[in-house]
Amino acid sequence: MTIKVCANCRHLAVGGTGREFEKIADTEYTVFACRVLKWSTREFYLMEPVKDLDSALLAKECPHWEEWTSDCEG
Repeated sequence: MTIKVCANCRHLAVGGTGREFEKIADTEYTVFACRVLKWSTREFYLMEPVKDLDSALLAKECPHWEEWTSDCEG
């Protein structure tokens, strides 16, 4: 069984990393983007996670999801 989340979708691209505030390590982030839906987001790893995630959003499967394979770009 394959779990269909963005992290293992062939359309997910990593756009780079950085810091929200240059000299504060706790503000490090990575930019992720979807090549199909044309959205991008920054994920902050060391900051406190969002507590009010919409669980209904998490339950929906993306109709564009495709399994990552070794022939995928980037």
